[in-house]
Amino acid sequence: MPELHLNTDLFFLLKDKNVILWDYKNHQQFTLTPPYFERLLAHSGGEAQENTQELAAIDQHLLDEGILLTQAPPEPVWQWDKLSYIFHIGTRNVIDDAHTSTADWLADYIAGCEEAVEERMPSESFVRREGVFTPLPSPNLESLTRLSFLEILKERQTIRNFEGQPVSLEALSTLLFATFGLFHGPWQDLTDAGLREVGVRKTSPSGGGLHPNEAYVTIHHVSGIEPGIYHYDVERHGIVRVNEALTDNQVAALCMGQPFGNGLAFGVFLVTYFGKMWWKYPHSRGYRVILLDAGHLSQTFQLVATSLGIMTWMTANIHDVNVSSQLKLEGVHQAPIHFLAAGYGQKSGVYQGVKEHFSK
Repeated sequence: MPELHLNTDLFFLLKDKNVILWDYKNHQQFTLTPPYFERLLAHSGGEAQENTQELAAIDQHLLDEGILLTQAPPEPVWQWDKLSYIFHIGTRNVIDDAHTSTADWLADYIAGCEEAVEERMPSESFVRREGVFTPLPSPNLESLTRLSFLEILKERQTIRNFEGQPVSLEALSTLLFATFGLFHGPWQDLTDAGLREVGVRKTSPSGGGLHPNEAYVTIHHVSGIEPGIYHYDVERHGIVRVNEALTDNQVAALCMGQPFGNGLAFGVFLVTYFGKMWWKYPHSRGYRVILLDAGHLSQTFQLVATSLGIMTWMTANIHDVNVSSQLKLEGVHQAPIHFLAAGYGQKSGVYQGVKEHFSK
């Protein structure tokens, strides 16, 4: 047998007293018996002993499964850590499409959708938190016509110098509704086709119309609303109080020390509810869709805010665990992934502290 090399696209798990080998590149998992695991250890250290008949059989089995290779695998050029590489490689589509016609694809697609809806679909499409509910006033959609779309694109800018001025309750209501609310009402396309609604239409696209990202609003300076942390209730267009107000210093700490949100009127933590995706998209590739979903919402939020004359700043550099604690989230099935800050201030992307540092 030729010289053998260990496939590098592998990781190992210990579960129920078993060693689980995961070939994340090819989406395969194996349970290893001690002789197989010991043989891989030997190959990993370049210490594979002379083949006995038993070891040759193990090597051949590992070779057949692509765990051992006859050629050394190339070393990838990758500037992040191994964890990000595993996510990058492990969430790729690697199975060739076996469908021979559109009709075959359509039949499988419909069957898959029906199975997911009948066997795994959650009973509720909307998240409702326990707590004091405050209805928001009707959104003023006419206020979104103040600028043309071209002017909105030109005006939109990330700022880093909020000044603490309050935002009106009407503006908050309009921004939340236009970004996260039931802007379109019932999904008429589905209704007209006699199909069941299993998602909702919003102003941003979302995989399967499932919209897994919820808005948690930290209110600081909004006319008529007590400062605090609230969940935006999409179905009822209102907010539910979940915790006490945050100070500017606390917001900065939750944003890993970044002070750019100091003086904001309010902010929105985008929080993923993974259960809203898992039932329909069970493969880990769905995590990519969640991140895209957050990006769509972020852009819509900024454009709507700009049309209202509200300035924005955003960051994904947040302290996940501490944010989850403040929002009283479950912590694993629910996870914050992005923060959007809004308010009024200097129209500058350069933080005042940076200007002062370099002016000395």
